[in-house]
Amino acid sequence: MEIRGARFVVADQSEEHGNFGPERLKGTPVRIGLQVEDPDQVFELAVQAGASIIYAVADQDYGYRLGHLSDPFGHHWEVFKPI
Repeated sequence: MEIRGARFVVADQSEEHGNFGPERLKGTPVRIGLQVEDPDQVFELAVQAGASIIYAVADQDYGYRLGHLSDPFGHHWEVFKPI
């Protein structure tokens, strides 16, 4: 996969290899933080691609413009930039 030129690899759930998805774990063991120049745009693209909104992008008291969503496989993402 690639997001704005940053490439990364994800694996399907495979009990044989010790890879378990959020549904199997009844939650996610990690939250992925993605720092981008325009979190509003990236967040909207993710929603259009099938992500579910946990909370919309907004300015946070701790100094970030940040939103939180869940991808179709149950992984949690925060899309953000420093204010």
